[in-house]
Amino acid sequence: MEVKKALDIALKKCNGEIIPIQVNEFDFSYLYNFATEAIALYKSFFDLNNKSLLTVGSSCDQVIEAYAAGASKVRVVDINYFTKYYFYLKKAALLTLTLDDYLNYLSYNRTGYKATNGTNSDILSVNLFEKIKPCLKSLNNDAYVFWTKLYDSFSGKEIFEKMFFTFQELTDDEKRKCITYLSSNKEYKNAREKIKDKDPFFNCSNLMQYNARYYYDNIWLSNVLEYLSLFECNHITQKVVNCTRDNGKALICYLFAPGFKGSLEHIESKYNLEAIDITGYHAVDQQQVLIYTKRGNTNNKK
Repeated sequence: MEVKKALDIALKKCNGEIIPIQVNEFDFSYLYNFATEAIALYKSFFDLNNKSLLTVGSSCDQVIEAYAAGASKVRVVDINYFTKYYFYLKKAALLTLTLDDYLNYLSYNRTGYKATNGTNSDILSVNLFEKIKPCLKSLNNDAYVFWTKLYDSFSGKEIFEKMFFTFQELTDDEKRKCITYLSSNKEYKNAREKIKDKDPFFNCSNLMQYNARYYYDNIWLSNVLEYLSLFECNHITQKVVNCTRDNGKALICYLFAPGFKGSLEHIESKYNLEAIDITGYHAVDQQQVLIYTKRGNTNNKK
């Protein structure tokens, strides 16, 4: 989506206007300031070094984690209008700020750290934005225009709260446990070094409509399938199976509540998915990922 149209929608959202869904337009969905999945736990099941990844995720932490692990190419498919612009804001912050300032800039709740009524009063602060602006402009001019225009009209707290971001967020301790590049200064600097020359491809689309024209070594679908019908789950899973490279793997679904699989029980059986338990994730002792592995030799070279 061109920046002028995306900015117009963002300004209307921040003004509290209801955006009507038009024919052939994608539904609006919220941005996640940070991932809520235990990426640090499930990424160990995937070979990312010098490999490709197709992923969803408006937080863009999946992108940062993949590049930090050595991924060569990443494509992001997400229904959110603003994912691309948020990635470049996040990348500029990562390349410019210390780990603590990065968390302070992008966290809505830091377990009371500089908090007002339980929230971080410095969320998207203009002072930290001024620090990253030169880097942001050098990375992507459209993203620079998008965020600069928003800050001209609203404070960072208003941008976050005016139906722009979701309020679902992990605490700092949970973030460090679930997102590797946030776990230490060493990992943060590694991510900074690995991502500085990387630019993912972006498709603003939902998975049903996305036209997968390439093969990928790795695919991550987050928990999208938990919200879909059996027909939609089948359709998307088959699409993923078709575009997974030989010996590649796909995270078909991240299950926050493994006991309630619904339509996914049929998908798990039909596609011979491996259900892997992951533990030690914030308030929930056990979650699962459903993983598909492409076997055989179909000579998919694209």
